[in-house]
Amino acid sequence: MINQQTEHYDVKYGVHIESLKIEFENEFLKYSFNEVFNFDSKSYVKSILNKIYDYERAEKIRSENFLAGTTPDDYLYKLIYPSEDAKAICGVFFRRGDLNNAFVKVFLVSRLKLNEKFLNKLKESALNAYAKFNPKHIEIILDTSVPSAEIESLKILQNERIVVGNIHNIIEQNQGKMISSLCLNISQNLNWYKNYTNIYTKSIEDLNDPSKNWPRAESEEKIKECFSHGLLYDVQFMGDWVGIIAGKKDTLFGSKAISVVEIILDHDYRGTNLGKYIYILFAREIDKRRDLKDHLFLSGNIYYKNKMALNAALSCGRKDIAGSFLF
Repeated sequence: MINQQTEHYDVKYGVHIESLKIEFENEFLKYSFNEVFNFDSKSYVKSILNKIYDYERAEKIRSENFLAGTTPDDYLYKLIYPSEDAKAICGVFFRRGDLNNAFVKVFLVSRLKLNEKFLNKLKESALNAYAKFNPKHIEIILDTSVPSAEIESLKILQNERIVVGNIHNIIEQNQGKMISSLCLNISQNLNWYKNYTNIYTKSIEDLNDPSKNWPRAESEEKIKECFSHGLLYDVQFMGDWVGIIAGKKDTLFGSKAISVVEIILDHDYRGTNLGKYIYILFAREIDKRRDLKDHLFLSGNIYYKNKMALNAALSCGRKDIAGSFLF
């Protein structure tokens, strides 16, 4: 292998692999959400470390986001050193597949210090690691234990909230709670896709918000992935098609989960509290599937300004456990 990685030692980075795993596992366990959710920290850290050497993934990402003068090495996750006593692992991503909108996501940080000096060093190291792509910012995860006043003082920008629930708990907490005229039906086709994109177009126009971070309609490719997982549903209310909910098999911090890729209702049905019950129905549908028995969590990322979507997700019993921040 190019980086001369062995089971115990990485020559390129000059680190002992097992020591690095333990260091990052200990740091990950400091996140407050581990008190509520028993995520598989060992699997999570291992999966992130493996991407430092995952050339198959790097080749795929490069083919999808090709930039002249690059090699697969440029697309690998990288180990960086923001300070003498701190390490981090990060990867390059392209918002909405746009090569001109690259950013660096930081997954693991040892000895994270929430002060301007350390964050600037972290940003400098991460951006330099992927300088070929000219990334504009980095993204980090902070849990809910960090006071909002402290975040504001650091001048970092909120992006998305990570909202998670145990599927069995969602079902248990909402026993007997349902609207009889609301149901989910497995989508048979994507004939509604144009109408779906129109809903987004009108929603963004109605917002009158210049921010470019509001969610956009998912690509047909992403929706078809949900279809292939058997997790694409039409939402019907009183016999009419009123929207969709779509998910995919995923992992969340090392544990198997169903990630909500999309939930959207036509304009006339927004603000009617249907979202809560759609999530409950979705959890019940997942629970029926034998092939999904080991997928314990229902997760999803929601733009922090989208209060209606956040309230719907939380109302069914999911919890806001952390957020992504840009700087």
